[in-house]
Amino acid sequence: MAAISVKNNKFANIDKQNSLVIDVTYKCNSSCYYCQWGESRKSSKEINYEKLLVPEKTLSSIGIERVVLSGGEPLLHNRIIDIIDYYNQKKVDSIILLTNGILLDLSKLQLLLKHGVTGMTFSIDSLDFEVMKKSRNVTKEVHQKIINNINSIVKFRETKSFELGINCVISSSNLRWDYLHPLVQFCNQNNIDWLKFQPIFDDGYLSLNAPQLKLSKNHSEDVIEIGKKILNFATINTNSIEFWKSLSSVLHGKKLLGKSCGLVKRQTILIRGDLKFCYWLDNPIYSSCSMELTKEKIQEIRDKFKDSKERCKTGMYCFCLQSLSHKWDISK
Repeated sequence: MAAISVKNNKFANIDKQNSLVIDVTYKCNSSCYYCQWGESRKSSKEINYEKLLVPEKTLSSIGIERVVLSGGEPLLHNRIIDIIDYYNQKKVDSIILLTNGILLDLSKLQLLLKHGVTGMTFSIDSLDFEVMKKSRNVTKEVHQKIINNINSIVKFRETKSFELGINCVISSSNLRWDYLHPLVQFCNQNNIDWLKFQPIFDDGYLSLNAPQLKLSKNHSEDVIEIGKKILNFATINTNSIEFWKSLSSVLHGKKLLGKSCGLVKRQTILIRGDLKFCYWLDNPIYSSCSMELTKEKIQEIRDKFKDSKERCKTGMYCFCLQSLSHKWDISK
């Protein structure tokens, strides 16, 4: 088995490009059991358009090549096309939209591509409705709509070139090979560019609303075995074996060492108007999104992050933004 599983592929940019991940909105038209952004939570807010625009000088100084529009559900932002147009004019290499798939039908896809989107990422935990509803709280009608949208976009991709990836959250509800195998097989058969797994994590909301979805020490051996099966079967880009080993170690009670975090240069996030290294670290940050930063200032801030990340309190959430091939150092 290869040490890392990333295949040579025209759209394997998830591992190769310096990314800016933007939380576009916290509105969402889904009510996943493990996520606080849902249609029934009235506190979900729109984010002002001006707080989503990073100056061109700062983009250049950070070296941003790839912009990922996330949320909530980014298609619910009332100025999503304006946001796409803004970054398209900044000449970044890739503009990716991360979606739950409910609204992304073929006509919406064609509009997004016209305005400069270069790829889509579907967030889906299973192709099977019975498995999906345990974590995502979807109805059969909504689940079928998502599957239909994915299939129509896969079909359309036979005539149009754009990146297509899938994110899958691993929880106790889908951590079985017979549940994950159909998803990997679908990706293989349809030349999906990459399939990224990340573990469910508890920011407090999960414990209150769906503690049954948590992963525990009892899942640690399953994690390794399923990871090996996925790597042996997958013909597309997916997580390396190091991901599955690290996850198993964490479930056994060991810690990820902050010094090995891969976010110094590879990825930046824009959250509530602030440019940050990750969601969980408030010092240092780059700046507010409106500030223009020089390359020298960026390097100064990155040096501070290199020092501070060694003292980070790590957890399951630390897997989220890392590359497919990232290798964590683990506490002894």
